[in-house]
Amino acid sequence: MVPMIADRNKSELTHKVTEATHLWLDNHGFKPVETEVEMQWRDANEKGWIADLAGVIVPTQTELIEMKMIPSPPRYYGYGSARRDEDYSRKREAWESLYRPLDRRMTCLVEVKTSRSDYLGDRKWTARPATDLAFVAVPSGMVKPEEWPAGWGVFELRGDGIVKVRNPVPRAATAEEHLSVIYQIALRRDHRTRHAQNREWQKAQRIEDAVKVSVDRIDKIIDAVRDIAAGSTRWGEPISSVDEALRIHGIRNAREPQLERLAEIFGIAAIKQKDSACAQEKAALHYSKRDELNDQ
Repeated sequence: MVPMIADRNKSELTHKVTEATHLWLDNHGFKPVETEVEMQWRDANEKGWIADLAGVIVPTQTELIEMKMIPSPPRYYGYGSARRDEDYSRKREAWESLYRPLDRRMTCLVEVKTSRSDYLGDRKWTARPATDLAFVAVPSGMVKPEEWPAGWGVFELRGDGIVKVRNPVPRAATAEEHLSVIYQIALRRDHRTRHAQNREWQKAQRIEDAVKVSVDRIDKIIDAVRDIAAGSTRWGEPISSVDEALRIHGIRNAREPQLERLAEIFGIAAIKQKDSACAQEKAALHYSKRDELNDQ
């Protein structure tokens, strides 16, 4: 099941009902199932609406039985009895009459309602849906059974799970309606997967940019510390302070303790270099005098 994209405009309860219903549909063979799918009214001139969930199913006998859309097929308990054969044939034919109309591809939609006033004010319940199956999903006890919309199946949220308390009346959606609903589901799935891919790409790009910025900043810090220690730039230009060295290398927002620690090494390399030069001069002078004494 593809993870749902959270809609910040919906309440926590609406999200809970939607997610539980989404899981129920997916577990019962509806694939794919998508959220926020555009639907069209029968009147083509009328503006469409957005179904909270929509899916497609080509059900097996087992799936129809598990959804309690049809009963289990009758069993044959014996051979050689004309009466038993006739009784089984009659039961089998009755079962087939229930199964055959559902042995086909079917589309479905689900309207999620968590507000009683929103439910009672919705005019969809009296319109013909553009799908073969239509459900409404509500919190348990929010809508009385006598208020359930005619022909619609009913899901109720009980605890953390969804329970189907009434089956929908299957309709025969037209080929045009099938095409429209399946196209809108596919379009929604494409938007969702591309959105997820784009988020992954953007995340990877942000990480790559952050690493690059970090490496660049480290290089700048190394150059600045070297110049601070030398008391001059690599080109030999003198630096008057730690702040000047940091400014030259574009390093901002250094804290006071950091500046104090850098100040401790300001010009230290130049001092060491000077001390080293003095030491070399003293050594050279010592060896020169020694050589003079040896020559005498």
